Amino acid sequence: MDPTPRNHRKRHPHMHLMHRVLFLTPLLAAALILAACSRNLSDANLRAVKAEMSAKEVESILGQPDRIETAPEEAEEVVRQLPVTRYLYQQNGRDVELTFINGRLAPDGIKGSFENE
Repeated sequence: MDPTPRNHRKRHPHMHLMHRVLFLTPLLAAALILAACSRNLSDANLRAVKAEMSAKEVESILGQPDRIETAPEEAEEVVRQLPVTRYLYQQNGRDVELTFINGRLAPDGIKGSFENE
């Protein structure tokens, strides 16, 4: 019989724990990344989005949009010189569009709903 495994554990009891930690660390990191990328698409969260919020603030509430469009040529004459960006979110066949002018959510920049009205 080879006593090496038992002696190894007796001499280094923390090694077993360290192997577990090294195994679980990538799994935990992946779970955190997925949680950070998750989207919170509900009308309750949509109501938390307010005019003049930055795109980053909106993303912290709703998550990443499905599509981002930049279309300054469609802007009204008054804001034609400012960059216009649209965030498009889709969920269960429902569409929500958020319009940002010069990096801020426009006062009437929310169109659509995530839930049946």
